[in-house]
Amino acid sequence: MHNAENGKQEGTANMNGIPYRFDDFGHNDVVAIADSDDNYEWVEACIVSYPSEGYVCFELRGSDGEGDPEALKRLREHLESYTVAFRCDFSKRDGFADAVRKAQAALDSFDWCVKSPS
Repeated sequence: MHNAENGKQEGTANMNGIPYRFDDFGHNDVVAIADSDDNYEWVEACIVSYPSEGYVCFELRGSDGEGDPEALKRLREHLESYTVAFRCDFSKRDGFADAVRKAQAALDSFDWCVKSPS
């Protein structure tokens, strides 16, 4: 859920009910996922192809965060829940291009949601 008041993406994310938020910490070009104790992981949104599995995916990956190692592990694991997979026939050029377009649309939507001004 996008919180228009503070410009942060917030929600209750995992089975333990730990609230996570996306926050740019004052940087306009990057975003991090943070927990309620301000442990955070910087987030990279990317498009990845898995030909052997027949998917092109939009994924979020975390790195270079700061905080409790167990909290950082939970944040990275939570980011996996944002993966969106698009079925792809890699033997057809149009099929691959279509899957990449869909994955790019998901990435653009994520960027817009977490980086747009409130």
